[in-house]
Amino acid sequence: NLRNKGYKVVERHLADKEGTIVLIVNPLESKSDDYKDGISELWIRTSTGEYRKIAATWHYQAAEAGEIIYWMLDTRQFMAYSLVSGQTRNLPDYRAQSLPDIDKGVTLSSNRSTLEYGKKVNDKWEYTPLNIPISGL
Repeated sequence: NLRNKGYKVVERHLADKEGTIVLIVNPLESKSDDYKDGISELWIRTSTGEYRKIAATWHYQAAEAGEIIYWMLDTRQFMAYSLVSGQTRNLPDYRAQSLPDIDKGVTLSSNRSTLEYGKKVNDKWEYTPLNIPISGL
């Protein structure tokens, strides 16, 4: 339990199908759950329940091929922590995955009264109200 080690969890990510969880933590005495360089840390909880501190950063990027990828602000470099060996290595050629360009979807209207279907046309969003009651949402 990280609380016994003096930390509180502010964010969780499932890293693999075995159940490894990536945790971003702050010290218990921290008044905020905001992420802060120099305060927040990156930990994992293994599928066996073991807790391991990975790095003094909150910049978690991804879990890929058995490694936890994160970014270090002080060196401006991506690093990889191996879940198998427990070793950390530098990733000089790593590039963050870009997010897909979303071009349609459903959203809550700006006055929060209806749902709208939005579609991006020529880089501008066009919205059509949907006749769906939101009182139960």
